Amino acid sequence: DKFLTSHDREVKRSRPRVCCLIPARLGATRLPGKLLLPIDGTSAISHTCRRVAQAKSIDKCYVVTDSDDIEAEARVVGMEVLRVNEDCNNGTERIAKAFFSLIKEDFDVIVNVQGDEVKVSPDDIDKVVLSHWKNSNYCTCIHAETGDPDDTSITKLALTENNRIMYISRRPITTVVHLGVYVFTPLALEDFLKLPETVNQKKENIEMLKLVEARVVHSVPVTGGYAQLNTHEDYSMLTQGVAGGFVNCNAGIGEK
Repeated sequence: DKFLTSHDREVKRSRPRVCCLIPARLGATRLPGKLLLPIDGTSAISHTCRRVAQAKSIDKCYVVTDSDDIEAEARVVGMEVLRVNEDCNNGTERIAKAFFSLIKEDFDVIVNVQGDEVKVSPDDIDKVVLSHWKNSNYCTCIHAETGDPDDTSITKLALTENNRIMYISRRPITTVVHLGVYVFTPLALEDFLKLPETVNQKKENIEMLKLVEARVVHSVPVTGGYAQLNTHEDYSMLTQGVAGGFVNCNAGIGEK
């Protein structure tokens, strides 16, 4: 870095190096094996991988799993895989263990896209990464104003006027839906591992509450919500058709 010109340093700071990690486990209480369920001819995890691969902000992406079957599905669409075979309490814990134990490159930003976000928007990923980096945020989520407050299968956010998250719950606190894309600094992800679980986190069974209660976590609004994959009813709706526009992951993460 000491050989860079001042212009080069400014350019280097203007764009972060971004690693995306997709936590994907086979077990699910309400919809067992949901990531392997076929939707429009291919598995749910494949849809998520293909959509994430279209995000221009991401330099490197991995599926993080403990399942041979999910690993095989991810590799079919060209996604690299990291194995974390030990028990984890949630997906963020799984990706944190992978990031600090298995990844040797330096990254400024880590994006967690939940494996069941089969309709995640690549543009929304780029939007939240840009907002996170531009505003020097600690941790940033995304949300949509489209939720049914009485649907306990989705989580809702209570936000301040500047979109700081104050609380998260499955109970009918708002209509603001908390979507499954979380952006961390390395420090935030490290804190997630180190901070103890809180009473509210355990009561709500929502992993991000730990950071929300201890630190400042923001959220970015996006247009519309994503189709959920939490229940048999969700799956029935998704099998009616998933939007196209997919690319093969072999096209190259960060080379669109």
